[in-house]
Amino acid sequence: MTLPRPALCPACGAIQEAVRPGLGEHWQGQCPSCGLGYSARALVFTKSKQPLSDAAQAEQRRIQAERQAHKRRAVSRCRFAVYGLDDTWSGRRWIGGFGDSDGELRSVELAHGDPFDETAPLVRVGTEPVSRAQRSRPTQFTSDQARFFAIRHAAHALAQHLWHAGADHSPALQATFTDDDPTEHWSPLPLIVDGMTVPFRSLVGWTSWIALGVTNGSVIGVQARNIEPDSVRPVVIDDLEPYLADDGLPR
Repeated sequence: MTLPRPALCPACGAIQEAVRPGLGEHWQGQCPSCGLGYSARALVFTKSKQPLSDAAQAEQRRIQAERQAHKRRAVSRCRFAVYGLDDTWSGRRWIGGFGDSDGELRSVELAHGDPFDETAPLVRVGTEPVSRAQRSRPTQFTSDQARFFAIRHAAHALAQHLWHAGADHSPALQATFTDDDPTEHWSPLPLIVDGMTVPFRSLVGWTSWIALGVTNGSVIGVQARNIEPDSVRPVVIDDLEPYLADDGLPR
């Protein structure tokens, strides 16, 4: 079994010490470069060799139904344009994730492909309105500050994803966490968004790449695996039902 890589320090981008706490243990440490503290707790997964009882299967179905209902309720609160792949994509579509707080949906990720087949194409397109922070806290953030925080948040998340996907710990990857402009050392990558060429910036790993751009008041983040950038053409998705109909679980 391949153990997951340690995370990158969110303050300086250095590789944190690998943490392998025992079952039920809570472990604390510091970044070896900047000293930022962090903690970890072991997750416990159990897998029974015995078939599930009818009651256990019913409980699993109930939990899954609740998760799907929560997802639908969250997405129903979406008040901004959400981006996904255009009609040239013929594979699976599902909700990869979302962020909400204070009853307001603040980000949505639309996923495309089979996440359980490492040889298959997989594309995740995340959308976060630039002005969300300014709307929720109008006395704290200007529009420029809200744009900066949204870009920085997206860039950090994308860089962590690329690192865990096997990318080298390059200077450009680490600079994402230290530079005033987190994508300054990323490479230019124009993508077609709603039929228009939009400037993105990108980092490339072994079989994966990430890209970040801003268009129509939203930060668009792309995580892609086993697919060329020319095949990734985000568009505004008006009907989210095909994404809600698939739970993203193994088939």
